[in-house]
Amino acid sequence: MAKDYIPRGKNEFFTFQQALVTTITNYAAAWNLPAADVSDLSDASAEYATLYTITGNKKHCTATQREEHNKFRTAYEKQIRKFVNRFLRDNPDTNAAVLHSAGIRQMGKLRRSRAAITVGVDLSGKAMEGCRVKFSCCIPHHDGGASLHPEADAVEIRYSLDKRPAHAEECPHSIIIKKAHPVLEFDYAMLGKYVYAFARWVNLSKANHSGQYGNMFTVMLH
Repeated sequence: MAKDYIPRGKNEFFTFQQALVTTITNYAAAWNLPAADVSDLSDASAEYATLYTITGNKKHCTATQREEHNKFRTAYEKQIRKFVNRFLRDNPDTNAAVLHSAGIRQMGKLRRSRAAITVGVDLSGKAMEGCRVKFSCCIPHHDGGASLHPEADAVEIRYSLDKRPAHAEECPHSIIIKKAHPVLEFDYAMLGKYVYAFARWVNLSKANHSGQYGNMFTVMLH
């Protein structure tokens, strides 16, 4: 098994996360990284630096402070892994040499860059008791029933309640779900009303690689 890219030692981890966050900040524009997520990671790094300094000498810190450090580090590591997996691992704009110098050496085999999605969602479904709708999201002309598009992370369903829209952009409600058979529950006040829905495949890392909206699906709530 490949060695984990996040070091276990406290001092080693501090140096690693500093270099990683500095690299991410410096290359955010070139690698098309979302500003909000970069900012969140930078804020977490600053907060960890404070806890690291406070607990640097066991003789001059309390057990509560050490516990706070350990708890925050666990959450911070999860945040780092999520950022790497979502924005670096599958990002064709990154530079392997730069990532290596920042400490990302054993990230695992990089996946190929996913292609832009060029088809819509073949959307269908059925009304269920309790004012619910079970949607079925299929790839057009694809046998095998509902399933997520291989280039997609999720499906976005846009819908309008009791007002027929001319196109998806007129739908005021939107939800992104990582399931091909999502079930949505509506307010009981909508019983007997119609739901008008569209769906599209979504690439969460590269929004411009997401697909277009497919057919409109209509169902009455009961």
